[in-house]
Amino acid sequence: MDRIEYRNTKDYKKAIDILCDFISEALSGDINGLKNNDITLLIRRVDNGKKQNIYFGDINDPDMYYITRAIYIVVWGYVFNLDFDNLGQWGRIIKHPFRGDTMNSFNSVFGKEMIIAKRYCLSDDLIKIIMEYYHLYHSIGNFIVIPNKLNLNSKRANYCTLQDFFDSFLGAMYQYKHPEESTVYRDFCNELEVVFKENDVLEKFSFDDYVNEFYLKSYIRDEKPYDVFNVPLDIRKKEYIGRNRRSKSFYTNDEYISMTSNYLNEAEKIIKNRADSIVERLNEEIGALNNAGHC
Repeated sequence: MDRIEYRNTKDYKKAIDILCDFISEALSGDINGLKNNDITLLIRRVDNGKKQNIYFGDINDPDMYYITRAIYIVVWGYVFNLDFDNLGQWGRIIKHPFRGDTMNSFNSVFGKEMIIAKRYCLSDDLIKIIMEYYHLYHSIGNFIVIPNKLNLNSKRANYCTLQDFFDSFLGAMYQYKHPEESTVYRDFCNELEVVFKENDVLEKFSFDDYVNEFYLKSYIRDEKPYDVFNVPLDIRKKEYIGRNRRSKSFYTNDEYISMTSNYLNEAEKIIKNRADSIVERLNEEIGALNNAGHC
């Protein structure tokens, strides 16, 4: 749907109203406060408990909070014709066509409550940086909307191959869109090919259009995906100590330190760059309605 036409939809107008309330109540009227801040902590700034519950919504996942879904609708609603009803979790009974996703994970690399990181010998400085990333990774610059059929969210995280690296996912998509080329992401594409085909809404995009619509240029070099995190594919296919006892190939301590250092450095830059673009778009959308640029 055309962006201008989409602005007249009921759910877009509802999302704008929710966003404007949130800017006032959680961000002291400055939308830039949305950048690089944990969305959970931002909601908790709201004094009114009932309004907090509204912003959290009925899904206990930062990339699917009600306020997060409102932001998706304002920024990308026209791309997929989003509304509050077609954004939801994947499930065996109720399957929503779209959902939010956290691009550069924390738990997949460091473990919930850092259970993976604690199995390695890390310096105090590196642990401090990891904890700083914990409060960044659930910020708006790290969220994206994805199609939801066949649980694409889980499939792209595949611990046996893609290991939840978002550059690997983009590499798989590039390979899928360019079958005539032979890239290093062929194995990853084979893992996701059935899911890509099922989510036929992706067929409307060229790879370049997808990158542009969702502010993913940080993952692209010379018009193609590349190893953003400087972790060779043979290394990133390894398991973390203690997660899969059947595996015979684990990250060594040195490999894990190198991987996490690179990952943290690049993920931080990507998240902050995307936050700038997303907030700029939100400002443009608000300005299109009230000719002000703020609520």
